[in-house]
Amino acid sequence: MIGTSALASGVQLQTGPTNGPCLIDPVTSVCGTTVVIAGEGTWTIDRTTGIATFVAEAGITTGPKTPVTYRVTDVAGQTATSTLRPIVPPPPSATDDLSSGPFDTNQSLTPFSNDSFDSSAPVRATSLKLCSATENPNDCSQTSVVVPNEGTYTVTSNGTVTFDPLPTFFGTATPMPYQAEDIFGRFVDATLNPSVTAPNAPVALPETKIVLPGGTITFTNVIGTSALATGAQLQSGATNGPCLVDPATSLCGTTVVIAGEGTWTIDRTTGVATFVAEPGITVGTKTSVTYRVTDAVGQTASSTLTPIVPPPPTAVNDAQTGQLDVNQTYTPLSNDSFSTLAAASPSTLRLCGAGQTPNNCDKTTVVVANEGTYTAYSDGRVIFDPLPTFIGTATPISYQVADIYGRVVTATITPTILPPPVLAATIDTGTARQGAKITLSPWLNDDAGTVSGTGEKLALVPTSIRLCGTTTLAKMDSLATNTQTGTCSLSTLKTADGTYKVDIKTGKVTFVHKKGFSGTVTEPVVYQITNTYKGASGPGIATSVLMPTIIPTSVPSVTVGDKVWRDLNGDGYQGPADRGIPGVTVTLRTIKGKVVTDLFGNTVKPMVTDAKGAYRFTGLPAGQYKVIVTYPTGFRPTFPDLPGREKNSSTKQAKSKVLAIGQTDLSLDFGMVPKMTSGLAHTM
Repeated sequence: MIGTSALASGVQLQTGPTNGPCLIDPVTSVCGTTVVIAGEGTWTIDRTTGIATFVAEAGITTGPKTPVTYRVTDVAGQTATSTLRPIVPPPPSATDDLSSGPFDTNQSLTPFSNDSFDSSAPVRATSLKLCSATENPNDCSQTSVVVPNEGTYTVTSNGTVTFDPLPTFFGTATPMPYQAEDIFGRFVDATLNPSVTAPNAPVALPETKIVLPGGTITFTNVIGTSALATGAQLQSGATNGPCLVDPATSLCGTTVVIAGEGTWTIDRTTGVATFVAEPGITVGTKTSVTYRVTDAVGQTASSTLTPIVPPPPTAVNDAQTGQLDVNQTYTPLSNDSFSTLAAASPSTLRLCGAGQTPNNCDKTTVVVANEGTYTAYSDGRVIFDPLPTFIGTATPISYQVADIYGRVVTATITPTILPPPVLAATIDTGTARQGAKITLSPWLNDDAGTVSGTGEKLALVPTSIRLCGTTTLAKMDSLATNTQTGTCSLSTLKTADGTYKVDIKTGKVTFVHKKGFSGTVTEPVVYQITNTYKGASGPGIATSVLMPTIIPTSVPSVTVGDKVWRDLNGDGYQGPADRGIPGVTVTLRTIKGKVVTDLFGNTVKPMVTDAKGAYRFTGLPAGQYKVIVTYPTGFRPTFPDLPGREKNSSTKQAKSKVLAIGQTDLSLDFGMVPKMTSGLAHTM
């Protein structure tokens, strides 16, 4: 009560038996050194040190107890009082702890989280102890306990307990007793009760792999990292490690032999299975072998391993047909046969050079003399670049290619180069009388040619016509009619016979003869024409000859005609008063009705009668002709075909006599009367 850091303070607080600190007995009010509180305990005070002590009875109840007053006195005799009150805290209590967790996973338990300690009497964390199999609560001393076949309990510095279950343990563990005490040394005890859930059953996956006859294939490991099977600590080794089930005996071991197929083995430590195929194994999916794995608690899983033998690849010869000097691209693998399980490896494509045989070829470029160059590419293409001069079927070249397993197949590539289209030009002739010009259209009897292989019909380009020069009749038989080299560029050319001129907009060629010239030209002119071919060799070019003929004006010929007249009296005869009808159209035809060509090569066109109704068709070759009349509006025929050829009338057509060169037939008359005339009445 007095002294340093005392409850009371004052001027020279007194000590000793006279005025030292004292306790006031609540019953007698006397201030002394001892006070007894019935049912609670006894108080005493040291009047020299000022220290008060309370000794509680064994049966004291919990809670705040009776306060006792103490008194102090200073040097002047002044006093001060206050109270001292004892409090009895409730005892601590402990509750069993439960926890659960997955297989082979540590669990953390917190015993104090559900135990009860009064705030005035907290637990001492360092007092947490575990009880070994030979210890009892309140007398335990362990901070780590191993429970056989279950796991290990360890106390941590923060008052928690870690349970580390064994990898083979699952279920409810044996309760683990523990004890602790509060700051007043009062003990509590309870148990820790962890449980471990069983692991999931292991899972095994199947696998299929490719193997070649006589080959060896290693399957993915069935245990370990990135394995086919997964599970809780899959076992390895001779006892529970992975094994293969023999389909004949159902025993699970390290070796299985499948007759006619091959031998299986498995490494029970690594989980790697290997299949060695027999050389004579057939194509297809082979017998599946079952493998089995076991986890840490003895659970098993099974699946299968299956080898597949892919069919061998085959190759088919390749051939193409193309145009002159145009590259050909081949994709040999497109018609070769490779299994989807054993695809082709385009980068292995090789050509066979001179002296090489398939399966031993190593060329990516091969040059064939006088034909062209072959180049193989890593994407599986082969390009043939023919020489510009090569036409025909090339020498077959061999190639080889392998599948992804190294199996090689071979075939050939055979290009064919077609010649360019043949453009054929034909001699062009034309006739005209002296004093007239001749216009020729040379392309009309020329042939543009057809593209080989496609059948495409080409067209001529009339505006490409140019003159090359002159030739002679003697040289014409040896004149080439087609060429791929165009050297002609003239649009105007003068010869001994006359002048030729090309209309470069139409392609037509006109010939104007020299004065006094007649007959067929003595210096035929060579011309050049091209077609529309778009191939690499360029448009086709052909040449031929222009051979015009000038006919003298005095050449004997046949003449037919006469008159179209109005029959005034309607008697069917041409009389002196019957005047001609102008502007009537008359058409000349052969006796068989065909179009007539005159001696000059010109088509004889229809003509109209002159002011006197007369018409003449002249310059005709020998033969028989007919004239067809077109009746004007409002007219009809008079009486036809009366006796007397020279003066009678025909109806719609009149036939001539059979005429020789130099003969004339001017009896082809047509009499007409107005349609309004009834019968054969006299007309005005």
